[in-house]
Amino acid sequence: MSEVPFFEKSNYRPGHSYFSFVDRVATSWDLARLCHIENILKHEKRKARNYLSLVDVMVVAITSDQAVRIVNSKACEALGYKELEIVGKNWFDNFVPQEDRSKVRTIFQNLIAGNIELAEHFENSILTKTGEKRTIVWHNNVLRDEGGAIIATVSSGTDVTDSRCADKKINTLNKKLASLEHKNAIEAIVAFVKTIEAKDAYTGRHGEMTVHYAVRIANAFNLSPKEKAAVKQAAILHDLGKIGVSESILYKRSSLAPEEFNEIKKHPQAAVDILKPMHFMRDILPFILHHHERWDGKGYPSGLKGEAIPFGARIVSIAGVYQALTSDRPYRRALPKKEAIRIIKEGSGTQFDPRVTDIFLKIA
Repeated sequence: MSEVPFFEKSNYRPGHSYFSFVDRVATSWDLARLCHIENILKHEKRKARNYLSLVDVMVVAITSDQAVRIVNSKACEALGYKELEIVGKNWFDNFVPQEDRSKVRTIFQNLIAGNIELAEHFENSILTKTGEKRTIVWHNNVLRDEGGAIIATVSSGTDVTDSRCADKKINTLNKKLASLEHKNAIEAIVAFVKTIEAKDAYTGRHGEMTVHYAVRIANAFNLSPKEKAAVKQAAILHDLGKIGVSESILYKRSSLAPEEFNEIKKHPQAAVDILKPMHFMRDILPFILHHHERWDGKGYPSGLKGEAIPFGARIVSIAGVYQALTSDRPYRRALPKKEAIRIIKEGSGTQFDPRVTDIFLKIA
């Protein structure tokens, strides 16, 4: 039987079957198809990579083994590394500052294990190639397998280091300016008080010594530095409201008439009215307003009793009364220290807080 001309003109050789030839043709077609698909995938990968390079945020994908699998040019720029120096590396060991590493890694591990919910936004520092720390705000997503288990995180990040530094500088500057304003305002008020006291032969040292005892009492209690400072300022300014009281009443050498005493009783509120516009004075206003309250509730202006009286006001009260007793007044000479202490003791539990009285008697 003669050979079929078709096979003579083809690659057919004796001993090779027709089906073998068809297999080779099919295989060649499959290889060509696979090459075509591979080219399409490479093209799509290049498109994806180009897209990641165009976005103006960092993009980092980290798989469950903590290795970086995808990183875009923005992230490379922020970290200071080339892509090949990042991909495949452990993210936490290489790109997170040591002091944050354990915390951030634990959060990632718990997320992968399904122990915690995904935080859509998260902030932490990264460590650059030069050792610089940069603050990044991340927007997070996760990738899951067919069973729903988390296999990777994909995060886009924005570097907020410079803006945070600027915010801190602005806040620091504002605090310094506010502090300067407070200092200048307080110094101006204190100077005003001293000017008034300098004209008054009877009360010239009253404010100064009231501050001395109030500070010593405050130091004996477990008060915060802020509370101690408030007591000191209140002691300095507690009688500021007397500038609105007639000198004929303040320096009267005989007993005050009821209506005159009512004018005196207005001075705590007057002081508060003067200081209230200065918002930084708000902590000391209760101490000034209530420094004439009594432990038994018979004081003024509000008739507060016991623990209802602000603690700072109780301190200023006893310091002010003791100093008034031991100072010359228009209507009497200064009392001896021993007599003044006796009066303070007798007022414990009625006029004064017993605890504050005990401390005062130890330092007087």
